[in-house]
Amino acid sequence: MNILHLRTLLLFNSLSMSRLQRQAEVLARWSKDAPDRKDRKITASAPAGAQGELYRKFVRLAIKGKKDPWVLILGMTPELRNIAMEEGATVVAVDINQDVICSVDPNIKDRLNTKNIMARGDWLMMDQYLQNKKFDVVMGDGVTGQLLNQDTKKLVKVSAHLLKKGGYFISRVDIHQPALDGLSFAQALELWRAGKMNIAEFSIVVLLYSEYKKQCYNPRTGLMKTYLFWDIIEKLYRKGVVTKAENEAIQKTRISLTHYNVGQKTFLAWTGKYFKPVPFKPVSIFWSTYVGQKK
Repeated sequence: MNILHLRTLLLFNSLSMSRLQRQAEVLARWSKDAPDRKDRKITASAPAGAQGELYRKFVRLAIKGKKDPWVLILGMTPELRNIAMEEGATVVAVDINQDVICSVDPNIKDRLNTKNIMARGDWLMMDQYLQNKKFDVVMGDGVTGQLLNQDTKKLVKVSAHLLKKGGYFISRVDIHQPALDGLSFAQALELWRAGKMNIAEFSIVVLLYSEYKKQCYNPRTGLMKTYLFWDIIEKLYRKGVVTKAENEAIQKTRISLTHYNVGQKTFLAWTGKYFKPVPFKPVSIFWSTYVGQKK
């Protein structure tokens, strides 16, 4: 099936009942795991600065010399869509949540561009409604954190099917790195205060590696209770461990709705079946970026 040259693809209308059922289940689970976000408007984890330039570097590498490059974005992340369009690619962004699709559209620099295509659908079913071997790049930002671990495995497979041979899969990924286990809250706070990690990375370390890990992270399911980070910081502010200004800055930020963390070795085994890892200088040791080239 050829990808339609439409700015928006409305996919739900053509789905079978079983596929609609699965999507309803995904939305229900996503909502159940989500904390209340009504006053949480600042995103601490946008892929800007050095992280944005890392994405741009590999987009350029992937589409260099291509007459009609195509980039698939997992989610509606405006920074990634802007990068791909600025580099001359046609962009297809896929998300299951209609609210997200509508809310981020104003952040696209050239949102009326015919190369800006939005699709509402399930990432795990993209190979059923998008053309296989069509894309030069598949990329997202923190997308694995939104999926159950077994779904991450499926996403890797689906992404590989959609990529051309030699195409790139690029994403920051939520994986548990054993080498960071035991990093204390005090150490993390010192690193954050010194500007050596941002708030997003600070929260990851507190929830996944520090002494608060037991109450925040379930290694069996991979679920990390992201919302507890703000509760922990509030309590530590009351004890005088963090300052009022630090607490206020942190309370204004929110990273995401859900976070699932797959083991590092497991994730590399899943990706290794379809991709060869591409070496690069990492932006952060606390929040990993994966770059793989399709075999």
